[in-house]
Amino acid sequence: MERKFTKEDYKKAIKLMFYSVDTKDLLNSLKEKNIITDEGFVITNKETKETSVLPFEQSYLLFGCDLIKGYIYMDVTIFGKGNEILAEYPLDNDIYNLMLLKYEYIMDKELFDLLVDEPDELVEKIFKYKEGIKLYKKIRFKGDISFSSNPGRLNLSEEKCDYIASVLNWNKNDLKNFNKKKKILKSHLRYGDTQPAIVVSVDPLIISSYTDEIDSAVMLKFPKEFATKYNLSIGDRLITINEYYPKLNFNYAPDLIPGDKKSDAWRDVIPLVGLFLCENENYCKRKTDMLQMEDWTILQEKTLEYLNKKPNTTRDGFKYLITK
Repeated sequence: MERKFTKEDYKKAIKLMFYSVDTKDLLNSLKEKNIITDEGFVITNKETKETSVLPFEQSYLLFGCDLIKGYIYMDVTIFGKGNEILAEYPLDNDIYNLMLLKYEYIMDKELFDLLVDEPDELVEKIFKYKEGIKLYKKIRFKGDISFSSNPGRLNLSEEKCDYIASVLNWNKNDLKNFNKKKKILKSHLRYGDTQPAIVVSVDPLIISSYTDEIDSAVMLKFPKEFATKYNLSIGDRLITINEYYPKLNFNYAPDLIPGDKKSDAWRDVIPLVGLFLCENENYCKRKTDMLQMEDWTILQEKTLEYLNKKPNTTRDGFKYLITK
């Protein structure tokens, strides 16, 4: 008798199905499969069978799920800028990691987030749809959430919030402000911009974070307990999730050194160290590993510039958590 699969079976299977790989190995594998080149996706004309290359920035990826006769099918559709379907691939581990790498070109970011972070909820959503009906969800950014090409997609950890409050020994008013701000923090970690950061000092703990919008480093100071808790050493790589205050007619924050590549749209940055606040640490590490060497080179240059021009200048890395 054929065994009937349950939701729990599917949840376990999805959790085991995908894993991260070295970026270089991933790209080599995808090139061997003739899915991508260094410039973009390999597109085959269905009629002439001729191939061409579609630049990544001219394409969109759409993640879809089907429940057909008790089996979950997941695939990826590549769309051009005119919403024309150019290619379709079943979702395997290489395509999964490619989507993580090229996340800025995914149309349905929220649905793909579920696959990465909350596969249980994804399975529940799939089972709500009738068999044979593909599950797509196009996400629109609205309200005060600004679009980021590399959103953090981190979940706020209540346990880490409690630890921060205990180490900093916040008073009742601080705790009240912090609790009021948790909804904003969740959105910040989820949709804010991922940027490289590096440990500059351990005692005191100082972390240098980069902001590409202002083209500047910013030095964040934390209690040394956090270096001990997370076993941090000088030179360790981290990420911050950044949001910004619009420039309008204001001056730049006095501790920043705006660079030549600044956008002129923002006057100050709000960097949150992902490791100190996130629930999903493995994913946070993966985001760190997937930043390009160029990102770390720029951060290093900006950090050295900062230490030379503004020695002994830092800002409280946790102040924003209790600021009204």
